[in-house]
Amino acid sequence: MIEKIIKWIVSHLPQDKLLHICGGAVISGLFLGLFLALKLPFRGFFNWAGGLAFLVAVAAGIGKEIYDIKHRGHSVEWKDAVATALGGLIAVLYAEYIVWCGGGYLTTFADFYGL
Repeated sequence: MIEKIIKWIVSHLPQDKLLHICGGAVISGLFLGLFLALKLPFRGFFNWAGGLAFLVAVAAGIGKEIYDIKHRGHSVEWKDAVATALGGLIAVLYAEYIVWCGGGYLTTFADFYGL
């Protein structure tokens, strides 16, 4: 079932948008790990680690579009920034789901840091 969903998404989105989604997910995931190492809260209403990791992905998407404006040969699309932010959101929500389920590496990591 999930394989069919992924194939549908890949066949209906341009490669450029998929790359932005993947880039946003990687950026958000890296910063989420950094913020967890700094012991920012990751559970509950004040989810600082997840919120800040998502905002970093949003800033990266906007920053990339600003870069594209200032350099010739680059296309500027607001959809690229949205795709980058979406990738960041997907990564944060996936990490929260893993912790919420109580299993996997992230839970052990969160327990280790007392989150």
